[in-house]
Order: sequence, then C-alpha cells, then structure tokens
Amino acid sequence: KTISFGGRSDVAFPTMFYYAVLRKKTANISKTVAQCSASELQCAAFVRAHTNSLKGQKPSSREMMSIADLEKITGFTYFVNVPNAPKTTFKASDWGL
Repeated sequence: KTISFGGRSDVAFPTMFYYAVLRKKTANISKTVAQCSASELQCAAFVRAHTNSLKGQKPSSREMMSIADLEKITGFTYFVNVPNAPKTTFKASDWGL
C-alpha cells in the first residue's frame, strides 16, 4: 500500500509491524542478559496488523511467534550479542497472554 506524504504519493505504508523482545525470567538475576543461560531467559516476537483498530489493545497469543521464525521471515538476526537467547521457543503464558 502506498500513501501520500511529504509531497510524494509513492510512500510505502506497512500493513504489518513486529517487535522482538528478550528478558530475564526473574528480575533478581544479577547477570546481564548476555551472561545468562537459555533457561534464565525468555524471548518472543509479536507480529501485528498496522491499523488504528488495535490502538491500546494488548497483543494476543495468536500474534506471537518464535524469534527463529521471525528471523526466517525478515532475514535479520536478532539478539546477536546474547548467545543463549532461546530463539526457537516461547510460551504465551510467560508474557501474560
């Protein structure tokens, strides 16, 4: 989809957006995320429609995927400085969903 913006009429308007998140399972771990083992970390990707109808709504478990799957789709590598990031797994319940 394209929109008009800044005097141009060919500006790409994304239909989807995503965010990749990584965190420690518990806040009381004194290590940095790069020092943590995979069992001490959680990561997930959220892929959402780019629409105003979702404004203010929490993401749902249907919008989640593994970081490994997001890497396949986007061609980017995430969390390169965190060698133990558990990229192939996620649990919606870990994120309150």
